[in-house]
Order: sequence, then C-alpha cells, then structure tokens
Amino acid sequence: MDALKLLKQDHREVEALFKRYERAGDGATKAKKQLARRVTELLSKHAAVEEELLYPAARELSKDLEDLVLEALEEHHVAKATLAELEKMSPDDERFDAKMTVLIENIRHHVEEEEGELPNCRS
Repeated sequence: MDALKLLKQDHREVEALFKRYERAGDGATKAKKQLARRVTELLSKHAAVEEELLYPAARELSKDLEDLVLEALEEHHVAKATLAELEKMSPDDERFDAKMTVLIENIRHHVEEEEGELPNCRS
C-alpha cells in the first residue's frame, strides 16, 4: 500500500471517531474522553508522518505546492494546540464539546484540501 493510501486510511479512521463522538450523548463523558484521547493519539502520529515525509516530498515535487504545504503546517499547529487543551480538560467542562466541534470542523477541512489538492499535483 502506498503512503497516500495509508494517510487516507487514517483519515477514514479519524472520521469514524468523530462520528462516534458526535453521536455520544450529553452524559457520555467517559466515552467522550476516551474518544478524544484516541483522536489525539491518531492525529499526533498522522501529523508527524505528514510533516516528516509527505510535505517535504510535496515541496520537492512542485513549487506550486508551497502554499498548500505551509497552510497544512499551520492547520497542524492549530490542531495540536487544540488537542493539548482538550487533554487538560474534562468532558464536563462547558467548553469541551465546543472545542471538540471546532477541532472536528478544522480537521475535516484539512482532509478535504489534502485529499482534493495533493493527489492532483503529482508530476
């Protein structure tokens, strides 16, 4: 399996976790904490692979990808900061669900751009 297929597989796994989180009820604090922890683990590993392998390769492939890569790196930065905040919070915190919702929206946007633009930039 090639690297892009593995990254897309990660995207599908994260999306499945997001959907489980969104379906969890208001009283499902234990489940939400476990899901947030799993999302953090998966996204942290995924971002490291992208930052160490995918983005440098994309930059070498085409100068036209420079802006896309820089934006993706900034999106990673924002996601990591949000994940760090979530790790310190309890799902009982009034802002936990809101913060998780923003993370989910940001990651979905990131995945859409990444899957839509990077594959189209192969030489």
